[in-house]
Amino acid sequence: MILIQRESIPTLFSSGSDWYQYLFQRMNSSFADFEHNKIAFVMFNYDRSLEQYLSLTLQNSYGKTEDEVSTVLANIKIQHVHGSIGKVPGQESTAREYRPTFSPEEIRDAAEGIRIISEPMQEKESFAPVADLMPTGSRTIFLGSGFLQANFQRLNLDLASGQNSFIASAHDFTELERKEIEQWFKPSQIVLARRGWKTLQCLREMISL
Repeated sequence: MILIQRESIPTLFSSGSDWYQYLFQRMNSSFADFEHNKIAFVMFNYDRSLEQYLSLTLQNSYGKTEDEVSTVLANIKIQHVHGSIGKVPGQESTAREYRPTFSPEEIRDAAEGIRIISEPMQEKESFAPVADLMPTGSRTIFLGSGFLQANFQRLNLDLASGQNSFIASAHDFTELERKEIEQWFKPSQIVLARRGWKTLQCLREMISL
């Protein structure tokens, strides 16, 4: 209920410093080539804001219909490892509109999309597709991650080959927490952004897209 109450299209586009906007600008191409961006998203959040932002921005930027955009976005991998509160219009014919109001039935439908991992098989199924999104030789960027150790271990990252690179925002981590995170990645290495750098600044200062 709380997440749905925050679903507001004006709010989604109101921040001039939003990192979604910056990311889209860096992904921008011809409409036909947009789906060939070599990027995938692994989300630990339940919300639908990224999908809705990309859908509406593509429609407005290229003058395309919702159906045309949904075909392109189907080829951009977005994996919600703990589930989500639903698809956005265009992804499914029965998808709930992106708005802060709801009915009891819509709350129940949204709740059914959330995974509470309590059994080993559920965990395995939930995280299994993630490895395909981060193959050897890829670059993994953590944005806004709290680095919960259990989630980190479930990702099963390739740390031994030395062929992957890792970068992370670290807005409010203490020095001790930073050292612990760096230890987790050995024998590989992770580059942590400066303290105080939020997501947008981390992207602009550290990451060439």
